[in-house]
Amino acid sequence: MNTSITGPLQQKQEDDSYDAWFKEQVDLAVREADSPDAEWTPSTEAKANWQKKRAEYLQSTGIKS
Repeated sequence: MNTSITGPLQQKQEDDSYDAWFKEQVDLAVREADSPDAEWTPSTEAKANWQKKRAEYLQSTGIKS
C-alpha cells in the first residue's frame, strides 16, 4: 500500500479505536453511577480529604502554601 495513504488510514483506525474505547468508558461510568449500589461522597468530605492530602504533601516537600 502507498505509504502516503497508510499513515492517514492508520491514524483514522487509531482515532476510531480510541473513540470506541472512550464511549465504552463513559457508558460504564454512567451505568455505575445509575446503580442502586453506587456510593457517593459528599463534596465537602471530598474537599476536606484533598485539603488534608495537599497539606501532607506540602509538608513532606517543605513547600510553603
